[in-house]
Amino acid sequence: TIDGDSIYGDTEYGIWCIGYNNILKNNISINHKESGIVLWSGVSDNLISFNNVWNNLSNYWIQGATDSDFINLDLDNLSIDPLFKNRLSADYELIDQPQGKLRQERSPMIDAGTTNGYTSDGYTDLGCYNKYGNLGEQTAVEDWEAYK
Repeated sequence: TIDGDSIYGDTEYGIWCIGYNNILKNNISINHKESGIVLWSGVSDNLISFNNVWNNLSNYWIQGATDSDFINLDLDNLSIDPLFKNRLSADYELIDQPQGKLRQERSPMIDAGTTNGYTSDGYTDLGCYNKYGNLGEQTAVEDWEAYK
């Protein structure tokens, strides 16, 4: 299970899943040179929902995928700018309150996750920062050497 992680790119791939019965939920995987999510075992034996994959060369790379697999992934996941506070300085917290004249939007990742009881309002934010506490990990380009 990969739940509540923020993976910011400039690497080849974001989340890799090999094997069956993988669960990917409440994650953000953006700005990768190739794919945001890689599934070596196809879609049918994996649960991939409530994720945001955005601004990758391709959001998904799936072994043996059909067009309907991609349609289902598009229905259950987002592909939109997550509106991090300041990704240029590796601050991957979500904008909850408008900031100044340039950023008047609230992050669409807030309350976009599963209804699993992590928070007092019952909805989880996508990514590693939740408005009620840090639930996952943030992996940025400067952390990549540790994961090779």
